[in-house]
Amino acid sequence: MPRLFLPLFVALAVLFSSLPLWAEEEVAVSKVLFLPLDGTNAGKYSPLVNGIGSMLASQLASKDRIIAVDYNLKQQEIKALTVAGKSVTGQNLDIDYVVRGSVYALENGISLQVKVVPINGTGSKQNFSEKAAEEKDIFSAVDLMATKIGTDVFGYQEQAKRDVSAAMGMAGFATSHPEREYKKGLLSGGSLYGSNQLSTTVAIKNIRRTPKLPMEMVGMAVGDFNGDGQDDMVYASRQKLLFYTQKAQRFTQLGEYTLSTRSKINAISAADYDGDGRDELYISSNFGAKARSEILSITAGTVQPLMTIDGWYLQPIEKPGSGLLLLGQRGSTKRADSYLLPGVYQLDVAKDFSSFQKGEEISLPKGTTLFSFAWADLTANGKAELLVLDRRERLLIYDGDNQLLHVSLDNYGGSTNFFGIGLGKLTDQPLIGQNEDLDNFGNWNYIPTRIITTDIDGDGRSEIIVGSNRREEFVSSGREKEKKRKAKKEGKTDNEEAKGMVNAIFDFFPNMRSYEGGTVACLSYTDGALRDVWRTKAISGYIPDYSYRIATVKDEMGQDKEVVHLSIAKNIDSTFLGFGSSDESQAIVYEFSYKEQTEKP
Repeated sequence: MPRLFLPLFVALAVLFSSLPLWAEEEVAVSKVLFLPLDGTNAGKYSPLVNGIGSMLASQLASKDRIIAVDYNLKQQEIKALTVAGKSVTGQNLDIDYVVRGSVYALENGISLQVKVVPINGTGSKQNFSEKAAEEKDIFSAVDLMATKIGTDVFGYQEQAKRDVSAAMGMAGFATSHPEREYKKGLLSGGSLYGSNQLSTTVAIKNIRRTPKLPMEMVGMAVGDFNGDGQDDMVYASRQKLLFYTQKAQRFTQLGEYTLSTRSKINAISAADYDGDGRDELYISSNFGAKARSEILSITAGTVQPLMTIDGWYLQPIEKPGSGLLLLGQRGSTKRADSYLLPGVYQLDVAKDFSSFQKGEEISLPKGTTLFSFAWADLTANGKAELLVLDRRERLLIYDGDNQLLHVSLDNYGGSTNFFGIGLGKLTDQPLIGQNEDLDNFGNWNYIPTRIITTDIDGDGRSEIIVGSNRREEFVSSGREKEKKRKAKKEGKTDNEEAKGMVNAIFDFFPNMRSYEGGTVACLSYTDGALRDVWRTKAISGYIPDYSYRIATVKDEMGQDKEVVHLSIAKNIDSTFLGFGSSDESQAIVYEFSYKEQTEKP
């Protein structure tokens, strides 16, 4: 039983913290703040979450270079600093690192995910992951993680390699995360990285960019809206849609459509629900605090509204074995609900878009929202797995019974897009220091970037295409971000004083987000691990959305040939909840094909 096992954690932590595991050197001491572990997805292991966190902190704090800092005291210091109008920096808080993480209940055992973040800008954050097959293996998994963190972050050298499994009498208690191994030795292919571990490589044919668009983009959709067999593009800001087509290697604007000034677009998608050979455009938005979805028909840039559904957010989604479904989730007008009510439902919409009825509720893991999941057959067994992007930006893979199979090591789906009223309505409210519970600061329910599933090589197993924005661990105020953005446009560089103003610690405010740069990756779930099939090189700015489509083009002989169009929307500057955000955006279109090679051993 988990409750009975908790006292053993403490006893073992104290016992092993006294063992001399590291070579001694004269080095600086680091002050480390250990945040409470997130147990949202811990399931039956929830009673152990605090014990696991305490054990990891104890293991690391027992070393001569590490001093553990009390989290509760630092919460009080943060409030005092913000009330006094002072910067919240690692220097002011007298800390060097923040350690945070999550515990996930797997179908067999648990997965412990931890991130170590250097606070004062020296070095880079590092992710660590360990699994334990059974409860009795948890201590050894934590011990192994503490060893890796000590070595990789704090420079400890192990005196001897230890076979922990043999020493503890446990077989197969923990394994290092397999994603780390598959990210070694990636090969460059054009502007995409193709994995040398898989039999499929990428051959870049062309890269095109739209003109710079005078908008902060929140979403994009690509589809055949005219029924002519050619894809057109829709780019969305909070209130405006721009319609583009691409002919003869050129992007041409077809028209635009503006929503009410009270509207805030959250997501757009293209799908052919009525089966007429033309994609409709699906818009999920807020009209003030109320949820509102619209379905539009677009012909050569001209818009015809088909249906408006008040009170619901709407999303078309494919499910293997069921086809295209229209799913909905009710909105709330209350900020305390994050403008969202629990439960995702199938909506039975008439084919002429004249009416709809609420259908059955979709069985999903707790906390899963309308835009945070997708279905795919990842193993070619004829059954659909469930893919979920959680609030910690981890990609979770569940089986058909909603049992967790895998947790990604890397972050995916990071977004500044959220349900509810636009930030302009909140600008008269202070952002920092007003909540009693800092861990729930802001109460925003974020909408991850989309999950795309497709079988790229025809082997019956779907691959996963998903974005990964690089989250900044520090951010200045909106005014400071705006100064930096203007300085960047004028060709000025930050001096050391300006860098020191980058001042809020995100680990204290997990509901605040800022991103600078990102990638889009294609992943394969093979042998219980996620492998990179390809990954774009780093793209500057912020990636709000992307699309993956198969297109037909003429080859050198004038023959039709299928190629891939990977379209990626980017805002020119980084984004922080709309503060200092970009007023320009652009779409990049990669045209490429897949080339077979012999799989490496």
